[in-house]
Amino acid sequence: MTNIDFPKELPMQVLDICEILPHRYPFLLIDRVMDLQGGSQENRVGRKIHARKNVSMNENIFTGHFPNHPIFPGVLTTEAMAQASAICAYMPQKQTERFYIAAIHDAKFRQPVIPGDQLDLYSECIKDRGSIVVFHSRAEVDKKVVAEAELWAKIF
Repeated sequence: MTNIDFPKELPMQVLDICEILPHRYPFLLIDRVMDLQGGSQENRVGRKIHARKNVSMNENIFTGHFPNHPIFPGVLTTEAMAQASAICAYMPQKQTERFYIAAIHDAKFRQPVIPGDQLDLYSECIKDRGSIVVFHSRAEVDKKVVAEAELWAKIF
């Protein structure tokens, strides 16, 4: 379990994730939270998450991206990293906070993600400035980095 008094057992299942994130099908891109640790009740710096997205051929996106060579879009990989970061930033005592992407810096996409891949999402809070929280995030498939970015979130 975590050292931040998180309200859920780990690994966290999709219904527990829905209690934290406002996203729903087809835009909920986190299937499970494997690990969450670090940070404190007052500051998120050092908090880390490992979440997972199972990429399935049944997802609607593959009917058009691309029909004969299906690739999970980089923008959705980035969104999955952002959703993992939002869970990482969640503070139970501040349940009304909403996180919105404010900036994406140094995004790199190293290899395509395809149906059947298990996307492991890692994010670490590197700055917590009250209304702005900054994360270093990466996505891996089979322990190989497929994408990474620095994500800035604005808290409302």
